[in-house]
Amino acid sequence: MKILKKPHLVGIDLGSSSFKLVQFFQQEYRLVLQKVEIREVGEKKEEALKELLHGIDPTRSRFFVTLNSSQTAVRVLAVPEMPSKELRQALLSQGKDYFPFSANRPLFDLEILGPVDEKGIRKLRVALAVSPGSRVDEALEIFKKRGVIPSVFLPLPCALHRLAARQEGKENLTRCLLDIGENFTELVIVRGKTLLFSRKVPVAGKDFTTAMTGTLVSDRGRIALAFDEAEKIKCEVGIPVAEAESESELIHGKISTSQIASMLQSPLEQLVSEINRCFDYYREETEGEKVELLELYGRGAGLHGLAHSLSEELGIKVKVGDPLEGLRIEREQGTSWKNLAPFAGAIGAALGGTRGINLVPDEIKAQARRLVRRATVQSFLAAGVLLLAFFYIGMRIQLGNYEKRTEVAKLERSSLWLELEKVSAQSVAHQVLADEPYWEEIFREWGHAVPDTAILNQIGFKNNKVTLLGTLQGEGRERVLSDFVRNLDAGLFKDVRIVGTRDQPGQALSEFELSLEIG
Repeated sequence: MKILKKPHLVGIDLGSSSFKLVQFFQQEYRLVLQKVEIREVGEKKEEALKELLHGIDPTRSRFFVTLNSSQTAVRVLAVPEMPSKELRQALLSQGKDYFPFSANRPLFDLEILGPVDEKGIRKLRVALAVSPGSRVDEALEIFKKRGVIPSVFLPLPCALHRLAARQEGKENLTRCLLDIGENFTELVIVRGKTLLFSRKVPVAGKDFTTAMTGTLVSDRGRIALAFDEAEKIKCEVGIPVAEAESESELIHGKISTSQIASMLQSPLEQLVSEINRCFDYYREETEGEKVELLELYGRGAGLHGLAHSLSEELGIKVKVGDPLEGLRIEREQGTSWKNLAPFAGAIGAALGGTRGINLVPDEIKAQARRLVRRATVQSFLAAGVLLLAFFYIGMRIQLGNYEKRTEVAKLERSSLWLELEKVSAQSVAHQVLADEPYWEEIFREWGHAVPDTAILNQIGFKNNKVTLLGTLQGEGRERVLSDFVRNLDAGLFKDVRIVGTRDQPGQALSEFELSLEIG
């Protein structure tokens, strides 16, 4: 019998100019990408979110959201080793000292990334995140109007890190993930699953468009493009490569490709300069380690010629990133999504789970936990009712069989034998019913004991013994399973034993089998 959990994972990237959404479906031990959509925001944020969420059932979905603003940022720190509780208190109380701006009513959270050796001294690498409380409140409000309580709010760099941590085949590669939005660009350096560096770069897609709105003087007179017209030409032409400049052509009868290349040179040089500054700082901090690959994400990643230009200037390999590369994810049949680079933040958020940095206020987290516990109990009660219903139907069928056999016996036996047969059938049925345990209490007990990361796939009952088959997800599965056994043993059950466990290769997933008796 399946114990239903929310099978849909929804990742949403709340960008400054557009909202991006991806939806995954959990099917057995695989994920299927079902939906990819983007909506321009403008002043209609609620309307954009409403359109994105159309057709998604909030009761069967978990929502993971990335936030971005000028004061939403992540800083990677190396701090002295200390107990995690003390470290958390110290960093959260002094969080404002680590950022070069003063956020409005800042919300802080942190994630301990692991130990690091810094000049012979053992320290802890920590990711510290901040976002204005007003940005979080605004996001909560528009989700609340749609009947949604997000499980996670996290900055875009954290979503990019979680995406990189899931991608296989790049464990020994030091790479830079550059997410270019309209107003903000996020730069993240990772090695395998480890976040090494994060910084907000003050050059973005809007700067390239603005550079094209300057006034030009040519043999055709003075030329000045409106912002919307410059944006259209930028998306159509991009950054003309050097080979094409000698064969300049006129675009829309107004501006030549050589003029476009000249106008875009300034923001390109600024972007290259900022990236080099980050790479230099990283090399100093790591005693000479170099970035081997630059992957472009965000809507700005699709700017024609940008990857080529950056590769030429930086002297490293640059490519438009594919967020699904190295992930064991299937696409729903019939879909034809090609460029998924703008959805890297949404995909990373959806796949990252609930551990680590989460800027959802504590009171909302507590409310979500209560809802999860209530839903779990309701699921077990519903399963218990179904089990009892099936059992009752089975007994009715069994009684019906006895009655049919009794009718046949009327033709062959005397009335006395007929009465004895009926009494025997009723006695057996009553005895079976009398021996059954109180299932309502049992399922209520299971509802309290089953951990959030466990799914019960099958329940067997025979001779007063129960067999539980299920799966565990995430890290620390052995500890979670041991706690589960202890919780069961402390309740209505006795002789609770682990029959066996089996890890799924390449996945943070384990199957388990438990045996227990009803006390």
